[in-house]
Amino acid sequence: MSESSQQGTTPAELAVELAVAMSRLRARIRTESGGPGEGITVSQVAMMRRLVERGPMSASDLAASEHVSQQAVAQRIEMLRPMDVLVLSPDPNDRRRKLVSLTPKGRDLLARLSESEEEWLARAISGSVGPEELPALSSAIQLLDRIASYDLGNRGVLR
Repeated sequence: MSESSQQGTTPAELAVELAVAMSRLRARIRTESGGPGEGITVSQVAMMRRLVERGPMSASDLAASEHVSQQAVAQRIEMLRPMDVLVLSPDPNDRRRKLVSLTPKGRDLLARLSESEEEWLARAISGSVGPEELPALSSAIQLLDRIASYDLGNRGVLR
């Protein structure tokens, strides 16, 4: 962390530093998780995790929950379908809509990737964060979660 950020900078300056740090961490997690070796991107893994958390969803609901366009979700779906990790089925409440869900193969792949990712992250934390810094890391994680949940449109927190 730069000395200027430790002294307290403006939210705009911190936003730049945070975006850079998050981008580096995402890239490292992607590399260490084995996702690229499986042909899976971070955004595809995130979408698969959302399906595990919430169950079958329409592409438009996935787009809204992932804060991306419907076109981005459609592209992710089309890239994953040949891998047999997800399936589209008719929505029982509206036959015009399709619901996206993970196959057992998709759940197994996600579990493997998550385990690799968490193992690397735990080792990286153990090796780079001292015991006295763990409470600060915990606080930072809570702040990052709050930032991720903030809805600029409503000036409130999403949940």
